[in-house]
Amino acid sequence: MLSYYLPKPAKPHTVLRIPGSHTLFIGLSACSRRHAFHESMYGDRRNISFLFITEADVISGDYENLIGDAVSELLDVLHPAPHIFLLGVFCIDDFLGTDEEALMAELQLRFPGCHFAVEHIDPVSMEENRQKSGMKKTRNMYRFLDPADRHDQGINFLGNFVSLDPECEFLQLLEQWGAGPVRELFHCETYEDYQAMAKSRLAVGMRHVSDDVMHCMTDDLDIPYYYFPTSYDMDIVAEGYRKLAGLLDQPEPDLGHFMQETAKEVEQTVKELGSTPLAIDCSAFLMPFQGAAALLKYGFQVRYIFYKPFMAEPDERAEQWVKQHYPHIQFLRKDRYDHMDTLCDPECLAIGVDAARLLKTEKVADIWHDEGYFGFHGIRRLMCLLRESGMKQDGRK
Repeated sequence: MLSYYLPKPAKPHTVLRIPGSHTLFIGLSACSRRHAFHESMYGDRRNISFLFITEADVISGDYENLIGDAVSELLDVLHPAPHIFLLGVFCIDDFLGTDEEALMAELQLRFPGCHFAVEHIDPVSMEENRQKSGMKKTRNMYRFLDPADRHDQGINFLGNFVSLDPECEFLQLLEQWGAGPVRELFHCETYEDYQAMAKSRLAVGMRHVSDDVMHCMTDDLDIPYYYFPTSYDMDIVAEGYRKLAGLLDQPEPDLGHFMQETAKEVEQTVKELGSTPLAIDCSAFLMPFQGAAALLKYGFQVRYIFYKPFMAEPDERAEQWVKQHYPHIQFLRKDRYDHMDTLCDPECLAIGVDAARLLKTEKVADIWHDEGYFGFHGIRRLMCLLRESGMKQDGRK
């Protein structure tokens, strides 16, 4: 089944790239158009190239030899020469059955000063048990880190595309614990900055897409990890900070002030919104059921939850709890459209632009994948946004 999403062209994009790397897309010319447009739009055009293959190349069996020749040509014209080549292969490679390990070994032998990795771009293959392309791409971003002789007090943030707000208490706690600097891939300007991530003492997974990376950092680099995604439940946030303190050999932090301040914001928002129904969209919350569970716990009125069958974050427990205790909520799959034409709820406050468009409501809390929302600070920021968005219901400014 084909699935579509509502575009949001004004949204800023973060390009994840290893400094000193080059991406070579390999496939039919028609398959590469979208990537060419995207890289041009997002300012990464100088770091990518395309190898267009033809039917004759496929039939002759010369497909793999062309890749080595293309790398050789790129090394002649790119200055400085890349440390790393990421080979992006399209669906046709799955049908050809390329021996990936043999290809990597051959390229490594031919170009001993370079490193290689393959990224499969295969939307035709979306089985439930198949590792998602985003996780594979994220894994490739960190696979070239060399083990460090010793670790410093640095903390790696993995899986995120936006840095935490400077006012977020997580950064304050890390400073209080003597931990830092925080290292994020999209802030690495040089290859040396990238390699410094191998020196950090702890890796914090901010999104599920980093799950494989976290395990590999422990196995390959001896860096322990902790999975700590965005949550809008104060108890879950507090428990996360307590566990992190233990991992950093620090006493449990005093979170009373943060929790009291956040509770006041929640109470004020519930009071102001009253019976205003909410719609929660998985384009806004990566874990929409967990987000809904937190809001229901606070006393908000949730009417809709828009979700996908294979969501970006594991959300099964919260899904079961919400469906068991709040069966009146409408649970709408975003990859089905047989019910979308009948949706219309202009009184609803939508958390997420997609849900607002589908419900035809002007009251929208514009959030994308939890970006900019984390910890107690993120909950308070959400509450402020809900109050501001809810004001539209009676014409207040």
